[in-house]
Amino acid sequence: MDEAYAVKEAQFLGKSVSYVCQNANGPCPLLAIANVLLLRGQLSLQGLVQSPGFVSAHDLMQAVHKRLLDTNPPLLNASELERLTQEKTLKDVVELLPSMLVGLDVNVRFHNITDFEYTVACAAFDMLDIALVHGWLLDQQDNQTMKVVGNKSYNELIERLVDYRGVLMTEEANETAPSVPASSQVETSTEEEAPLDAPKEQDEQEEAKPVSPLQSPLATHTAVLQNLSIDINSAPASSASGAVVSPNSSTSIPSPKKSPSQQTVQTMMKERHISDADAVGAATTLLEEGPILDEFFNSTASQLTYYGLVKLHEGIRERQLCVFFRNNHFSTLFKLEGALYLLVTDAGYLDEPSVVWELLNEIDGDTEYLDAGFRPVTSSEQQENILTQQREQRKQDEQALREARELSLTGKTEGSDVTRDPEHTMPSGGLFGTLANTDEDSLDVDYLLALKFQPDWSCG
Repeated sequence: MDEAYAVKEAQFLGKSVSYVCQNANGPCPLLAIANVLLLRGQLSLQGLVQSPGFVSAHDLMQAVHKRLLDTNPPLLNASELERLTQEKTLKDVVELLPSMLVGLDVNVRFHNITDFEYTVACAAFDMLDIALVHGWLLDQQDNQTMKVVGNKSYNELIERLVDYRGVLMTEEANETAPSVPASSQVETSTEEEAPLDAPKEQDEQEEAKPVSPLQSPLATHTAVLQNLSIDINSAPASSASGAVVSPNSSTSIPSPKKSPSQQTVQTMMKERHISDADAVGAATTLLEEGPILDEFFNSTASQLTYYGLVKLHEGIRERQLCVFFRNNHFSTLFKLEGALYLLVTDAGYLDEPSVVWELLNEIDGDTEYLDAGFRPVTSSEQQENILTQQREQRKQDEQALREARELSLTGKTEGSDVTRDPEHTMPSGGLFGTLANTDEDSLDVDYLLALKFQPDWSCG
C-alpha cells in the first residue's frame, strides 16, 4: 500500500497555499523539498489530493520529478561533455527520489552553513534551486578545535575517533600487561654475563618477553571496535592521568598523553607500514587530538551551535525558502524580517490550523509557535501536550545520535554487552544513510539510526 501524507491549508504572504505534513518517516528530505516548492508556487497538488485530505507518496514524488524535468531541459547549445554531464546527473537524481521519501546520505563540514560533501543528494537540491543548509558550525574563535577539525567532514572526523580509540586500546592493554618478575630479570642479566649459546639465549629472551595483546592490524582493529566501551555522555576515556575542563563545556577533557608507548608505535608501524618516526608522530597526534574531537561531538550533540545559529541568520537571504538539516531531519526554513522560521509539519498539529511556523532562535529545544501571519499562538492544553512530547522526542533523538556514534566507534551501545560485527561498526558513506535494506542483520549504523528517527519529530 502506498504511503500517504496529510495536506494542510494555510496563508503564506497573503496567498492560500497547501503544504504536506509528515508521516511515520518524520520530516524526510522529499517532504521538505516539496514544501519549499509548494510555498514558492512552483508545485501544485491540484488533482492529487484525495479524500480526506491526503496525497500519496507516489503522486508527491511524481510531482517533484516533473518539476525536476521542467527546470532542467536539455542543454541544446552546450558542449557534448556538458550535455552528457547534465543527463547523467539528472538520471542519478531521479533514481534517488524514492529513497528521499525516507532518508538521504549527507556528510557535513563544520565551517559554512552550506558546506556538505558534494554528492548526488546535493545535486538534487541544486537542480531544484533549493539551498540545503545546516547550523552545526564550529566557532572560529575556538582555535584549538579549529586546528583539529580543519576542513574535515563528519565522516573523516569519525574515522579519526576510531583511530584514536585504537591507540587508546593499545595503550591500555600495554599498561595492564604483566611485567617480567624481578627475579627473572636478575637471572637474565646474570646469564648474559656468561658465555651462552646464541639459540638458547634467544629462546629464553622470547619466553621472558611479554606477549602483545594486539599482534596484528586485524586484531588491533577488531579489538578497538568490539571491546572498547565509550560513555558518550561522560568525559572521554584516556589512559593519561589528570583532566582539564573545557571553557566552553562542563565536560572534562582528559589531558592528552604526549608520547605513545613502544607497543603502540610497533602496532601502528605494522598496521600502516610506516617508519618508527612516522608511527610516533601519528600516534602522538591522535592522543593529543582525540580528546578534543570527543569534546566537540559531545558539546554539539544537538547538531546546532550558537555560532551556527548566528551564521544561519547572516547567510540566509530575506524571504528565502530553503531546507534545513539537523539531527538527521530535513525541514523547510524561511526567513522573514530577520527572523528564522521552521514550517511545522508535525502530524500532531494537523488539527491546529493556527499553528504554522516555529521560531528558530534557540539551540536547546525551547520554541515558540506562530500562526500563518507569524504572530505568536496562544498555547492550548493540546498544544502544550504536543510540545512536551516533542521535547521528549528531541531528547531521545539526541540520545539515539550518541548511541549510534558509540556503536560506530566501538560496536557496542552504552550499557550493553551486545557487540556488532566490525563490518557494520565503521562509519558508512554519510551521516544519514539511505534506507533500502530491511534485513536487520545486514544493516549499517546509519540505517539503524534512521530507524530510530522514524517517529514523528518536530524541527527545533
